[in-house]
Amino acid sequence: MPWVLSAGWDREGPYLVLREARRRILRPDATFPLYLTLNGPVGDLEDAPCLESLREEEWLAPPWYERGVRVLVLELRHPACAGRILEALGDRATRWNDVLSPTQMLLLSLGVTCCQEVDDSLRPTGNDDLPPFSWVRIAFLDDFGETPRPDTSRSRRALILPRGDVVDVTDIPDEIGDPDLVLYRGTALRYMRRLGILREVLSGHRVPVRLDGTVLSREGLPGLVEWSRLGRLPLDAVSNARGIGDVLTSMEAEVALRRRMLHRRGQGRVEAPRRLSELARADRAGHVLTPEPGILFGVHQLDFSSLYPSIIVKYNISPETVNNPHREAVFEVPEVGHRISGERGVVPEAVEGVLRRRLLLRALRDAASGEERGVLDARQSALKWLLVASFGYLGYRKAPFGSIEAYECVTALAREALSRAMEIASDMGFRVVHALVDGLWVQGGDPHALAEAVTEATGIGMRVEGTYSWIAFLPSAEGLGVPNRYVGFRNGELVAKGVMASRRDTPPIVAEAQLSALRAIGDARDASAILGARERAMRAFAEAARRISEGDVEPRELLIRRRLSRRPEDYSSLQPHVRAAMLSEPGDFVEYVLGRRPYPRELGFRGYSRKAYLELLERAKKEVEFVFAAAKLYYSSGKYKCHVDDKLDQDPIGRGRRYNPIRDGGLLLQRI
Repeated sequence: MPWVLSAGWDREGPYLVLREARRRILRPDATFPLYLTLNGPVGDLEDAPCLESLREEEWLAPPWYERGVRVLVLELRHPACAGRILEALGDRATRWNDVLSPTQMLLLSLGVTCCQEVDDSLRPTGNDDLPPFSWVRIAFLDDFGETPRPDTSRSRRALILPRGDVVDVTDIPDEIGDPDLVLYRGTALRYMRRLGILREVLSGHRVPVRLDGTVLSREGLPGLVEWSRLGRLPLDAVSNARGIGDVLTSMEAEVALRRRMLHRRGQGRVEAPRRLSELARADRAGHVLTPEPGILFGVHQLDFSSLYPSIIVKYNISPETVNNPHREAVFEVPEVGHRISGERGVVPEAVEGVLRRRLLLRALRDAASGEERGVLDARQSALKWLLVASFGYLGYRKAPFGSIEAYECVTALAREALSRAMEIASDMGFRVVHALVDGLWVQGGDPHALAEAVTEATGIGMRVEGTYSWIAFLPSAEGLGVPNRYVGFRNGELVAKGVMASRRDTPPIVAEAQLSALRAIGDARDASAILGARERAMRAFAEAARRISEGDVEPRELLIRRRLSRRPEDYSSLQPHVRAAMLSEPGDFVEYVLGRRPYPRELGFRGYSRKAYLELLERAKKEVEFVFAAAKLYYSSGKYKCHVDDKLDQDPIGRGRRYNPIRDGGLLLQRI
């Protein structure tokens, strides 16, 4: 059976690229629909360019979709004709249903999507496996390894994977064979176009797939396949999408088209006037219980499964269902007072299918092992990010299906769900040590019994993520607790949040030293075991310091990666990453080395500042030292000094001031 590799429109019309024994082109009989409402006389539309047919239909009009309007549907032989028609009509007509691209509209009309197996009549077979596409990866090399910006570094060498050969860039077309997919990073296509080899590399309808385009790429090819199927997007389009919102909006637009609900890009919604007190009550984020800095043992972590999207589906939250003056409300949201009507909304209908699919893939993953388990985990994780985005995009005022009031409903119900979970935990004898939006950290009791009780009470699934043999909540620079800054061992694996090793702008040599030190602590079950691992952990930092001081490092271990949020000239102070990125644009990732002055990797390796990297290493070391300082307090006192209802106000070093483990940990550790 053939698989749909790609699709689109060219000068000859619509096409599908099918992959069976080889790639072949299919020319389906399809047209492109242009949806218009008329604002005045438009003349004889039957003479419009490349018009195949013209009909009138009744559609529901935004914002509340309670009234019908007459819509003209022009079936065109090619989407390129739409621009000429719209230009001729000017403001006498309004275009609708323009969210889906011409390629997506083509796939929707045919009832197929990319990366899908079909029969000879183009009917989907239902095969849910990953498509058997062949691939090759082209990795351009510089002094630091693979470079995402070969056009600026003038790379002359390329690594061809999976074969593993390094070739001259001019030999790439002869070395890649005939793959279905050409995988690349960064500006590789732009560079190959400059070299004059891109047309040959992509000949025969090979599909270029970018592996670092957006957050969509983080789960690799398995994740991109999931997004391609759900959003009816070819792999090259989804790998270069502006963000998850493109896939999500495509799914919502498909629901709206099926239900004949008019929509368009940027339509958004105007927020109703409200008093300042109403805004203050409604405009709040998720519930957070800030932990006290310190260390704990035997802590259970429980999370709601896809809390925000589950709320969207359970309570039918969508822009047209919240405060709809034409529909009877069936539910009033606590705190904010928004009223939700009962007719199924566009957003929950689009999200529900993703929720169910993720649950299915997670169940398959849990039953699998080895490589298959890793692939299934990437696929379900891709859906997780899509579900996370469904909430954020709901609050984007310019989104076709966005609404501030709908967003506020979700956050209010999420706060209520987590508060209810905390109450149940306390009633069952658990000690709540931390809570963060959709997660709960507790001590004592059976966590599975707690998860079942919370699920039954809230109607939203809660699951046990695992139990920490030890977990340390790190403080801020001022010694206060931080909600998402902790390290520990959960189910035998290291978890590190908010520390240097988890940051993108930490050089690999520093990040790896910190991770090695934390892994040296291992699955410790008490404070004495942690203290016994201190010497072993500190050796990781000592070795990294030696290598930095003696120049025994690879250039790639020194790279720091940052994203520019605005143009370099718009920064008030030239921070290191800004100095290294004077030719970059907002949104670009900048990779640089700290030398006498920071310099970008595109200049090649020119040495580094030992002092600067030793300072970064020292910062990472202090974060780990906190774990030992907190363990020392626990061990020496015989009781935990950082309870949620206690103050860490003892003065173990005799200075008459509040103890700050990050600042004072080194002095305390001298006594160990």
